[in-house]
Formats: sequence, C-alpha cells, structure tokens
Amino acid sequence: MTLHVFDTFSYSGSGRILHFDVLLPEKDEQRAIACARQWLTSIGDDYIRCSS
Repeated sequence: MTLHVFDTFSYSGSGRILHFDVLLPEKDEQRAIACARQWLTSIGDDYIRCSS
C-alpha cells in the first residue's frame, strides 16, 4: 500500500499556526487541502488559510 503524506499548515483568525499531516492513498494536493479544511471545521477552528 502506498501513502502520500502532505505536510499541512493552517493559520487561524486568532493568530495560531497549526501544523499537521494529511495522509491519502493518492497524490492529490487539492483533496489533501479539502480534507484538512474539513477536519479544521470539525474541531471548530476558524482557519484563514490552509496550505500543504
């Protein structure tokens, strides 16, 4: 099995920087960012920018 690791950063409205990884079976940066945003929303983070 192949996993692709996306080193992801999120910048919140309060000035916090979150650093985490997104793991996906395919190399798709847009999907990684979408998954990151979905997770940030689920934990109640008001991210301004998210990049991988």
